[in-house]
Amino acid sequence: MELAIGQVFHLRCNTCRPPKDKFFVVALLSPLKFFLINSKPTPLQAASPEQMAALALVLESDHAYFLHHDSYVACNGLLGEYTESEVHAAADKDPDCYKGFLSADAFLAVEAALIGNRLLPRKYLEDLATAWARSEE
Repeated sequence: MELAIGQVFHLRCNTCRPPKDKFFVVALLSPLKFFLINSKPTPLQAASPEQMAALALVLESDHAYFLHHDSYVACNGLLGEYTESEVHAAADKDPDCYKGFLSADAFLAVEAALIGNRLLPRKYLEDLATAWARSEE
């Protein structure tokens, strides 16, 4: 399987404290970067309009095959925790770790969360905006 923007994988987040299993969304292909899906905003995020604007709503009703409640793509940080070969190895070992793609509405929510985003490194913003700008398919 070739990796693509918007794919979701259930992987171990070793940079999380404490480490735990999380949903990773392919955010950028080169270099390979991910967004995380979180169940709710942290208190710090909830207190900041800028942080809240960087969270993209992911509806459980559109992702019932892996979500149990509405959640958020955290477009306020990028992770480079896994290489493409490591993602493939994880999927080979456990095919259920691949959850499919974000819905069209979630994709648009991520695209909107990138507009005016000042929380992500500037060097990635143009590439992210291009990667998440969907043409009508």
